[in-house]
Amino acid sequence: MKDSKGEPVVGASVMIDGTNKGTVTDFDGKYAIKVEKGDKLIFSATGYTPVTKVMDGSAKVDVVMAEGLTLDEVVVTGNRSKPRTVLSSPIPIDNINAKELQNSGKVQVEQMLTYKVPSFNSQTQPISDATAHFDPADLRGLGPSRTLVLINGKRKNQSAQIYLNGTPGKGEVGIDLKSFPPTL
Repeated sequence: MKDSKGEPVVGASVMIDGTNKGTVTDFDGKYAIKVEKGDKLIFSATGYTPVTKVMDGSAKVDVVMAEGLTLDEVVVTGNRSKPRTVLSSPIPIDNINAKELQNSGKVQVEQMLTYKVPSFNSQTQPISDATAHFDPADLRGLGPSRTLVLINGKRKNQSAQIYLNGTPGKGEVGIDLKSFPPTL
C-alpha cells in the first residue's frame, strides 16, 4: 500500500467488510490477509481517504491511498493548570495542598491523589484478605512501600498489614491513605 507520492503507508488498517478480520500494513506498506473471491476489503489510515476494493481472485492487490482530511491544529487538555512538581529533583516530588485535593471532586483521599497526580495509582481492592481495608498505592510503578508520604511535613507511617494474595504490591507494606479524612 502506497500513498500518491509512492511512499509506503505504515500502520494502515485492512479489514474484510462485515467481519472483525483484518490486519495492518508493515513498514514497507505490505500486508497479508486471507480472503475469498467477492470479499470486500476496506483500507483506511489516518490522514487518507478510505479505499474499498472487491476481491476478484487476484493474489496481489496494490492500493494507492489519496490524502484526505489532515489535522491543522492539535489541542491538548489536561487537569493541571500550573506546575506543582519540583523539577530540579532527581526523584518525583509532588506538593499538593488540601484545597487542591478538595477541588478534585473525588470522595476519598486516594481517589483525589489518583486524579491529581498522573503517576500515582490506587485501586479499591475486592474483599480478599485484610488488605481490603485499605488500598495499595504506587508511584511511577514502584511498590507501595517505596512512596514517602508527608502530611504537614511529618512522615506518615506505613501500615502493619502486608499486602497478600493478588493485590498490587504483594509482599510489601504500604500507607493506609483511607485513615485520612477527606476534608483534611
